[in-house]
Amino acid sequence: MEQIPNHKRISIDYSLCNSCKQCEQDCTSHAIHIDSGVIDPTCILCGHCVAICKQKAIQIDNKTTQRIEKQSITPEQFKTLCAHTRSCRHFTSQLVAPEIIADIIANTALYPSASNTRKVHVTSITDPKVIEDLNNYTAHKLLRLFTIVSHPIIAGLLRIFISSREIQKIKNYKQLFIEKMNRNSQNITYKAPVIFIFHAHHQPSGMLQNDADIWATYTSLLCSTYGLGTCFNGFIVKALDNDKKAKKRFGIPPTHTVYMSLLVGYPKYTYSNSARV
Repeated sequence: MEQIPNHKRISIDYSLCNSCKQCEQDCTSHAIHIDSGVIDPTCILCGHCVAICKQKAIQIDNKTTQRIEKQSITPEQFKTLCAHTRSCRHFTSQLVAPEIIADIIANTALYPSASNTRKVHVTSITDPKVIEDLNNYTAHKLLRLFTIVSHPIIAGLLRIFISSREIQKIKNYKQLFIEKMNRNSQNITYKAPVIFIFHAHHQPSGMLQNDADIWATYTSLLCSTYGLGTCFNGFIVKALDNDKKAKKRFGIPPTHTVYMSLLVGYPKYTYSNSARV
């Protein structure tokens, strides 16, 4: 299917437009021109023109513009939300409804980005067998890494770059990691019923890592409003790095870079106090 250029996807209904030109003034790429009706190819499809138009005269892909309610969340309410949104590593067996998962992913269309582009994709993994497979793959790959790093010869070479104390920490963590593997069949994914993977086609000049971080953070906060717990998981990101076969195995395009993963599910425990460190 032919991709439509961004500037061709914006339309202006002049029967509604009152020529206030707020859209022109707010356009970050100076692409929209009301008098001439021209949308320049510099349009990045950020949506500011659609969002600011009180006449609802501007559309993207001819989609009906939806009016939004006035923002009513107070600073105290947001602080409370943040205090409740803690890393969750104990999930109940309750499944997350498919419509909730779909709504959470769809809401990423509203999130800001560092690069003013929307190149990040979100893949949800919900099959328990696939999640267990991802856990085992990640755990064994990390264990191999810990084994290599803690080898006497490699450790000796590493002392040129890091202290003996840090090397000992790695060795201690390896032992702790093995103990956790023996105690818990899923010591990476913690039996979370949903895993969101944030990924995109690698662009050396882009800011996709920043975009993924922003989207994952907003997603975590939205999940909290659904009563869901979340946990950012860097182990999965590192394990999938540069492994095209593994990416394909878990539904990620082999040419994409994985930037963030988020475990999601209903928390076994809730929190009653604000813990400021």
